[in-house]
Amino acid sequence: MMKPIASIYFVVSFLLFVTVSCKKKCSNVTGGGKGGSVIIKITPEHESHLVDSSTVYIKYGYTSSTPPANGVYDDSVVCVLVDSLPVATFSNLTTGNYYFLAKGRISSISPPTVEGALPITICNDGDYSYYLSTGQYYP
Repeated sequence: MMKPIASIYFVVSFLLFVTVSCKKKCSNVTGGGKGGSVIIKITPEHESHLVDSSTVYIKYGYTSSTPPANGVYDDSVVCVLVDSLPVATFSNLTTGNYYFLAKGRISSISPPTVEGALPITICNDGDYSYYLSTGQYYP
């Protein structure tokens, strides 16, 4: 038989889980771009291996899950090592929609070129970190 405190803890935990799991897309997001207090850090990876040299491109206010048709991005950052992880840091962003494209090289595979994309919606100010999965391609 469950004790009353354990039962209350279980119910509260379950309700918290359901609330977080069923959270709707943020409704206050408009656009995306410079001028806010959002920091997004992107770490490119390929099949659980870190991409040893890469550049990450960002498109502001972009809601599609496919790359921009014109191939034009708003900014780019070369990854630098932070605590032994290659990281591209985008600072001073607003809440909104972003599309990231990472291109890099992994010397231990053939072809050594990798590329991947990640669309993200940011609902609240803060510091966010993401792994961006890449696949091999022939340039």
